[in-house]
Parts: sequence; structure tokens; C-alpha cells
Amino acid sequence: MKTLTVKALLLFVLALTPFSSCLAADSAEGLVKALTQAIKDKDISAANALVDWRNAPVVAYRFFQMSIADCFDPPFCKVSTGPLEEADRSPQGGYVYAVQPEALLKVIPGDGNGDLTLPFAKVGSEYKIVMTQDTPETIARAKA
Repeated sequence: MKTLTVKALLLFVLALTPFSSCLAADSAEGLVKALTQAIKDKDISAANALVDWRNAPVVAYRFFQMSIADCFDPPFCKVSTGPLEEADRSPQGGYVYAVQPEALLKVIPGDGNGDLTLPFAKVGSEYKIVMTQDTPETIARAKA
């Protein structure tokens, strides 16, 4: 009886686990596919799971959410990779990257007007979109 209860509990926990956790990207192409699928599914949680949010400013979180949500209506945004520009390697304004970006994801609206570029890198064993974070100096100034 005890074993059955443990099995039932494990199945219940697995059922509650968001699908987005299954969208880990083991390559740049996998990251493109996972973000494209999150957009088609209108799943902001799945999109958020593809980002390394360590110490990212709240404004970055809100900007990402709003930008991706704009892609949820047809014609859906198209996602591709592109080379990292020199300006994207060294963020300005008191920000740094926790992990140095390797390349860019380009999110282009279905109507072709404008684009969103998101740097990405291998974080641990997965490819993730990387966000800037405050430098120690910026944090110290804010606390002073």
C-alpha cells in the first residue's frame, strides 16, 4: 500500500510539472525550435524557461515578456540565429553578462517590421538566452 501511495504521489508531481521544463535546448538550433514552439503555443512560461535570469534586472524580465507576448498572434514571429555584433559583447550602462554570449537569436515579427535580438550562450549543459545583470559597482551605488 505504501509503494502505491509513493507511485501515485510521483505521478501527481510529474503531472503538475510544467511542459516548459521539457524544452531544454542542447544546441543553438534546439533553442530556436524551443522558442518557436513556445511562441506558437502562446506559452510565456516555456519562453521564460529558455532564459538565464540570474541577477537580471526586472526591466529585462518585463521587456522580454512583452516582446515575446507580441509574437503570440498570427502571423507568428520567426526565430533564427545570427552572428554576435561587437556591440553585443560588451553591454553599456553598468551591466555585464553572467555568461559571455556566443551568438544572437533574431526574433522577427510575422509582418517583417523590426526585430528583437537576444544574445545566447551555453549555460551549464543547455543553451539559453542570456540577460545582462548589474555590475557590483552599480549595485554599490544603488545601495549608497
